[in-house]
Amino acid sequence: MRVEPESSRCISDTRVDPVAVRILWDELIYSDNRALKCYVECVYSGMNFVNREGKFVHDEIVQNVEKVTYAMVDKCIYKTEGIQDRCDRVFEFDKCLLFDHEVFAL
Repeated sequence: MRVEPESSRCISDTRVDPVAVRILWDELIYSDNRALKCYVECVYSGMNFVNREGKFVHDEIVQNVEKVTYAMVDKCIYKTEGIQDRCDRVFEFDKCLLFDHEVFAL
């Protein structure tokens, strides 16, 4: 799955360092960086994986991310439901899909 054009727009909107984005996607290194976390949230929102209320949209994620199941989405939602900050929650959700389920989410 491709994250363009969302990626370019979100790099601009969040002012994240493009090098951090490249490292995230190419090397799968999730650095503890506020701008990077909000970049991931921006991409999820732009792809309709998260709605306006900040809820994950199961159908969009499962239909558009290869190898993801409803059970995986449910597990990662449960794992991140206590995180109040939207950027942090989406970032941790993405990490959950990758590391808990070995899915390359975006």
